[in-house]
Amino acid sequence: MRILERGRFRQRPIPAILDELKSLKKHLFFVDDNMILNKRYTLEFFDGLARLGIKWTGLGPLNLVEDERYFNALIKSGVWLLYVDVGPWLSANMSDKGKHMTQMQKYLGYMKRLKDNNIKIIGSFVFGFDYDEKSVFENTVNFAKAAEFDEIEFLILTPYPNSRLHQKLDAENRIINRDLSKYTTTNVVFKPKNMTPEELYTGYINAWKEFYPKETYEETKDGIIFKTMTAFPLSGKEFEGLLNTRYKPEDKWVSALVKKEKLEKVAQSRRGDS
Repeated sequence: MRILERGRFRQRPIPAILDELKSLKKHLFFVDDNMILNKRYTLEFFDGLARLGIKWTGLGPLNLVEDERYFNALIKSGVWLLYVDVGPWLSANMSDKGKHMTQMQKYLGYMKRLKDNNIKIIGSFVFGFDYDEKSVFENTVNFAKAAEFDEIEFLILTPYPNSRLHQKLDAENRIINRDLSKYTTTNVVFKPKNMTPEELYTGYINAWKEFYPKETYEETKDGIIFKTMTAFPLSGKEFEGLLNTRYKPEDKWVSALVKKEKLEKVAQSRRGDS
């Protein structure tokens, strides 16, 4: 809905967006985590979506439920799933138990209201901030279970080159890996403040294992594979490589994650077929 041009954002005309959406039949995902930045614009957009009768998913903050008018428009717009980033709001207050419990109850209320309106929720949690202590993993998993997210992803804070975070950590001599192939949100490439790099990675992996039932994942010598569409503690490229070396193309759940023809080509090359 917004276009970045010469360092500034400009909003596209809503009629132009709606005309474009008419040609899309499925898999509509809005990558705009600032939905409530301009409420008048977004309300008009939601009204247009409701008229089109399109079902959609997208990014969104949990606190969007606080505005009654906005929330009602969201419900009528056809949304059926939201991807929300929850971690920083909770972990930043974990040192203050009273404030943490207040925040936790507030977000649980937000979750309940969304789910009561048949909106599924995928939660995203990032580990490794300077305010994260070793207890962050257990506390986060406990909250995620209590909130009954439909799916969860856990990520590792990643200081991408030329970002302010990278500049800060570099100035503090905390960057420990400059191999860009490891900057995937699934590897530790810097020294955390309140734990070792090994503790951050172990806590991250254990969070995945604690949240998801044991029957949904398999541990291998190369890593852990989670047998769901969105749950895997590896980058996309790493995950595909692990699948290619571990499973056969005919495995049904694998075919749902990686295009079957790509796996078949790998199997063919291994057999030496022409």
